[in-house]
Amino acid sequence: MRAVIRIFLPVIDVFLSPFVAAGALLFFLIRKAGIRNMRLSRSIFMKVGVFPIIDHYYDPFFSKRQIRTPFGLTDPFRALT
Repeated sequence: MRAVIRIFLPVIDVFLSPFVAAGALLFFLIRKAGIRNMRLSRSIFMKVGVFPIIDHYYDPFFSKRQIRTPFGLTDPFRALT
């Protein structure tokens, strides 16, 4: 069964690629507009599980609870840089 699915994955990928491209463009536009300004989209992303983004290197913190130390503290390794 897995071999059959593996054979059809490239075909499924070709058929789904226009929908993925449209969704990626929409996601890009929502990100540029600011998710904080789009309440309905944000709530849908929360329900689906896209948000919150937890500890991702590129996106900012979603919640202040994730910050362990204040940003104003000095860096102990500053002398090494």
